Amino acid sequence: MLFSKKNANQITMMHFEGLNGFEQDMPCSLTLKDSTLTFSRVKPELSATLQLSQIKAIEFLPEVNFLTQYHNTGIPTAKAGQKLYWVIKFTNSSGEASHIAVWDVGGKAHKFMDAIKTNLVPASNYAL
Repeated sequence: MLFSKKNANQITMMHFEGLNGFEQDMPCSLTLKDSTLTFSRVKPELSATLQLSQIKAIEFLPEVNFLTQYHNTGIPTAKAGQKLYWVIKFTNSSGEASHIAVWDVGGKAHKFMDAIKTNLVPASNYAL
């Protein structure tokens, strides 16, 4: 088949940080299923699965804001266009707060991230 059907539940983005074994600034596929978000790469094949129930928030930040907030530097690295970062904040299997950062150029991931957000468990009352 010359052309394949586009999967609305999958997108390719650039991994920046948060996934062991995934190289920085290399493409990875994000696949949304009923209760999971799976990150995968090719050569060598590797995948990491995150339960949607573990996700606490998803932030959308332009590169300068992301670098300032997470790396204390505001110097952009994009050569053409503006990198837009998505930070997926979650509780890891050890119970600690963690995050995964991926980026794209042009904001093509908005619909995909909105689909993830609609599947998240809404915040409820809690004790501090």
